[in-house]
Amino acid sequence: MPLVSVILPAYNGEKYIAQTIQSVLKQTFTDFELLVIDDCSKDDTVSVVKQFQDPRLRLIICSGNGGADAARLVGLHRSAGEIIAFLDQDDLFHPQKLLAHVDFLNANPAVGLSYNSRFSIEGAANQILNVWRPPQPLTLADLIFDYPFAPSDTVLRRKWAFLDEIWDNSFVEQGDEIIVNGGEIVFCGRLWLSGCQFGFVDRALNYRRLHPERILSDLKQRCRSELKCQDIILRDPRCSQNLKDHRGRAAANIYLSFATHAYFQNDLALGHELLTHAVEQHPLLFEGEPPPVIDYFATSLSAFNGIDHVDIMRRVFSSLPSHLKQLASYEDWATAYGYLLKGTRIMLWQGMPAGEDYFQKVLDSGLSIDKNYLNHLSYELSNYEFEFGRRQATARLNVILTYLKPLDHHHHLPYFHSQFALDRAFRKFKQGQASGVVRDIVTAITHNPQHLKNRGVWSIFMRSLLQFDGQLHGPTS
Repeated sequence: MPLVSVILPAYNGEKYIAQTIQSVLKQTFTDFELLVIDDCSKDDTVSVVKQFQDPRLRLIICSGNGGADAARLVGLHRSAGEIIAFLDQDDLFHPQKLLAHVDFLNANPAVGLSYNSRFSIEGAANQILNVWRPPQPLTLADLIFDYPFAPSDTVLRRKWAFLDEIWDNSFVEQGDEIIVNGGEIVFCGRLWLSGCQFGFVDRALNYRRLHPERILSDLKQRCRSELKCQDIILRDPRCSQNLKDHRGRAAANIYLSFATHAYFQNDLALGHELLTHAVEQHPLLFEGEPPPVIDYFATSLSAFNGIDHVDIMRRVFSSLPSHLKQLASYEDWATAYGYLLKGTRIMLWQGMPAGEDYFQKVLDSGLSIDKNYLNHLSYELSNYEFEFGRRQATARLNVILTYLKPLDHHHHLPYFHSQFALDRAFRKFKQGQASGVVRDIVTAITHNPQHLKNRGVWSIFMRSLLQFDGQLHGPTS
C-alpha cells in the first residue's frame, strides 16, 4: 500500500497534463500512487493519460462533470495513502516535492497540513515569473483575505483530508456548467478552525502555471461563488469577531481580482462594475498618491511578459464611468510602473537583456522609483536568493542597479540596501545563521541609522553576536 496518494483532477487538460504527470512519475520519493480523476473532459485528456503505462498511475473517469473539488473528493475515496497530495492539471511538482513533505511530516507529527513556496511559470515556455512565499507566521486572516495557497502547494494527512466539513459544496453555482471558485478558502479555513496545525516547508517545490491567454467563463458567477466561500468562514461561530469586522476589505480583494480578469478578457463593463463594488467595500482603495487600486492594477495587468499591458490600460482608463473617472489621471504612471515591474522581473528571474527595453521606457517616462517599488524588489530578490543563493542574487542585483540609479530621483536606494539587508538578517536569524545576522544588521544600520532605534533589530543582533562569539571560542569548562 503506497504511503502517498497524489490526486490530480482533470478537465479538458490535454495541453499540459502530460508534463504534469511526468513531474509526478519523476519524483525522488517513489512510494506513491497517482490518481488522475477525469471530470468528463471533452478533449483528448483521457487519451493522453492512457499513453502512460506506469503501474503507479490510475485513471478514474467521473460519471458527470462536478468540478475540481468534487473530482478531488472522488480521488480521495479511491486513494490508499496515509498522506494526500493535490496537484492541478496545469501545474508541476519539483522532483523533491514528495520527499521533502514526507520528511517534514515525519519530523513534525503534530502537523496535519504542510505547505511550501512555489514558482509561478508562464505558459508553455515554463518561464519563471516569480516565487511566491506564503506569509510567516500564517494566520486565518491570510487564508480568508489573501488566500496564499494553490491546491498544488499543500499536502495533508489522511485523517484531516476526510474531515467532512471541508468538502462543503454549498457555494457551487449551477448553469450550463459547474462553476466552482473559492473552494480552497472553505477547505483550509475549516481545517484551521477545526484545530489542524499547518506547517511550512520552506522551499519552492511546485510550479504553478499561469495562462495569459486563458479565458474564464461566467466571471460574475465565479466571483459570487468565491465571495460565498469567504462568507462561509466569516459566519462560522469559531471565527473571531475581529476578522468578521474586516469583511469589507476581504470582499474588496475578491472583487479586485475578478475585475482584473474581466479587464484581461476585454469585458470592460464587468471590470468597472466589480471595481465599483471593491471601492464600495473598502473606500481606502481610492486614497493615496497613487491610490492602492492603481498600484494593484499596474502590478496585475503587467504580470505577463507576453501581454501588452499598455493596450489593456488604455482601454480601461479611456472607458471609466464618471464615478471612477478620477483614476484616469494615473494612466501614465501605471503604464510606466508596469514597464518597471516587467523589466525587473525579466532581469531577475530570466537574466534576459530584453529587460533593457522596459527600463529605457521607464527612463523616457520620467518615473522615479519609490519605496513601494523598492519593497517589491526586496521581496523578489529575497525569494530569488533563497532559491538560488547569495552569489547569483548579488550578480543579478548589480545588473538591475545599473538601470535603477538613473531612476532614483529622490535618493531612495540607500533605503533599499538597508531594508534588504534587514530582511536578510531576520531570515537568517530564523535559520540560526548567527554570523550572517551580525553582518547584515551592520549593513542595514550603515545605510539607515534609524534602525538603531528598533528594539527587534537590537534583540536579534545581540543574541546572534553572543551565539557567534560562542561559536568562535567554543564551550567553556
